Amino acid sequence: MHSAVRLAVLAATILRLQALTPDEIAQFRTTGTLEANTGIAGWVAVEDTGRQLYITSNGVPDHHTGPFPGPGNPNTIQEQNFVLKVRKTPVYADTPGCLPMGPVGLATNGVPLYNPQSAECEDAVINERFDSCHGHPDMPGRYHYHQNPVCAYVQEGGKASPLVGVAADGFPIYGPVDETGRTLTSADLDECHGREVNGRYRYHVTADYPYILGCFKGRVLPDAGVGRRCVCPVKRTGYQQSLLGVLRRLAKQQKQTTP
Repeated sequence: MHSAVRLAVLAATILRLQALTPDEIAQFRTTGTLEANTGIAGWVAVEDTGRQLYITSNGVPDHHTGPFPGPGNPNTIQEQNFVLKVRKTPVYADTPGCLPMGPVGLATNGVPLYNPQSAECEDAVINERFDSCHGHPDMPGRYHYHQNPVCAYVQEGGKASPLVGVAADGFPIYGPVDETGRTLTSADLDECHGREVNGRYRYHVTADYPYILGCFKGRVLPDAGVGRRCVCPVKRTGYQQSLLGVLRRLAKQQKQTTP
């Protein structure tokens, strides 16, 4: 009986360790800065329902943005209505989950985080254009990040990176600098681009592919507010993805020119 009680207490403690802390939840906020292209201020809010967290935002960045439409990107930034529903206490998946196109999480400023792929299943960071804050809009007008959102948080020299956002499975996403002051790379992380710190799982953004997430380590709620269909598996290196993209384009051109 005592063993069962101890196991139950241990399990409850482990679950609490995985949950976003009040300090982490408090990081979801914006600066109130008007976005230059839209003249709109971004906002983000978190509602705690006990078992889930509802994170809502208008998706408008609260920092400097490039001129959109612009060279290499004909899309405009438009106000959105994002609702991300995550488990307050994340649950590890039996097997890692693939990443859909579109949002796979939200940054602390309410801007969506995407997987590393372009619509052509290439490395988006290499093959697409971004502004100085590492963001750009897609065709529906959703400004988003495929890589480290450097303007969404403040990195203090010699200190561990703060919270960057949350993934759709509820696990937190942190910046690239660890608790020792070392800048992490993908080689330091697991296949989903994360690791455990003091018994808590977290993702990290890095400068190398896959940049933010490689897969979902936890279970995503069916009504999380993200896509369910995975088009581009994140299993290859960025270089291989780019090479495959070139081969696809060549094959497409050959098909178009063949009588």
